[in-house]
Amino acid sequence: MKKRERNVLFLIVTATIMLANFSIDNFIPSIPFIAKDFGVNIDDIQLSFAIYTCGTIVSAFIFGLYTVKLKRRTLYFSSVLLAIFGSIFCAISFNSNALIAGRFLIGIGIGGMLSICVTIFTDIFKKKTLAKIMTIVVFFLSVVPAISPIVGGFIQEYLGWRMNFVLPSLLYVILIVIAYFYLSETTIYQNKDAKITVLIKKLFLPIKSISFISCTIASSIVFGAYLVYLTIGPVLYQVELHLSPIQFGSLSIFTTIAFLCSSMFNKYLLKRKSFKFILYLGTILSFIATFLLFIFYFFGMFGVFVILFPSVFYIFSSYLINVNAMPIAIMKTDNSAGTAAALFTFLQRILAAVMSMGAAYLPCKTQAPLGIVFLVIIILVVPLLWLIFRKKTTVGS
Repeated sequence: MKKRERNVLFLIVTATIMLANFSIDNFIPSIPFIAKDFGVNIDDIQLSFAIYTCGTIVSAFIFGLYTVKLKRRTLYFSSVLLAIFGSIFCAISFNSNALIAGRFLIGIGIGGMLSICVTIFTDIFKKKTLAKIMTIVVFFLSVVPAISPIVGGFIQEYLGWRMNFVLPSLLYVILIVIAYFYLSETTIYQNKDAKITVLIKKLFLPIKSISFISCTIASSIVFGAYLVYLTIGPVLYQVELHLSPIQFGSLSIFTTIAFLCSSMFNKYLLKRKSFKFILYLGTILSFIATFLLFIFYFFGMFGVFVILFPSVFYIFSSYLINVNAMPIAIMKTDNSAGTAAALFTFLQRILAAVMSMGAAYLPCKTQAPLGIVFLVIIILVVPLLWLIFRKKTTVGS
């Protein structure tokens, strides 16, 4: 593949990932208003996060199976169309059940988009450079958490919550037109006659590797911590601290700064330190962030800063774990990169869905529940890192 063609693919895939994540965050400032409009508890609307993640689980499994059987372009366009239909369904919904169903459909579409985008990256980039590529992607991606809630806050303030679903659907249409003309096919190997049972068996082969599973769980629970923060955030900031949609949306600037700084720091570390050093450093820094959250709580401090600062520091620190876990997981298996990446995404979404669903029902009057979640996650990460880097670990062990 020529360098120019590879660069175009990189831009399209990165734009797809950014838009997919925009659809996750942009409606967050609208959550209390959707609940009020439908006459339901805010917990019911928060549940849409978990249902959305369940949708990504379904699609990660399906699209993961068919990465060998179907072409990348076919899977890509199918997933984007599902996201469009789901966004429209949410925009015209008149009760919480319809909204949740629409979010599930969006989850299927976005999960497919993310799975196929990761697979395309593994098609065109070697494993040794995948960590650097993912760092660059997340660098661009880190802009999204700042833009989407702010945009969503202004839309909620002046146009209402339904427009927070109309806008992504319009952007998806633009993206699918561009991709139709410029997205090249990257399928290296295709087997149209492959049986589903054989594909399922092949998809789950990496599970035999303890290192792969350990990397996947570590990345998943750290990613889940961010979803927990997104789920709890509207309650703490908008309900308990009475921030407006625009004020709440503006807080995302700080999480974006955390992602950007961590991305640059990770890029610096990759040139000088080992994966082992980076992951343990991320764990230690995450402990410190969690400790700060509890210190503020025990001193009876409750406000925007005492929640935001430790949370942003935690996001900065845990990113070092999350972004480096996937390339390690893929390198620890003998399977094709596409199959390993698909399974990685599938398992990551399952754990994240469980965590997000549980967070929707946490009694969040203070920052204590968020701190407990952060602490439990980092405690679990420590033995997982030991399993990943133990000296006797071999492929397939």
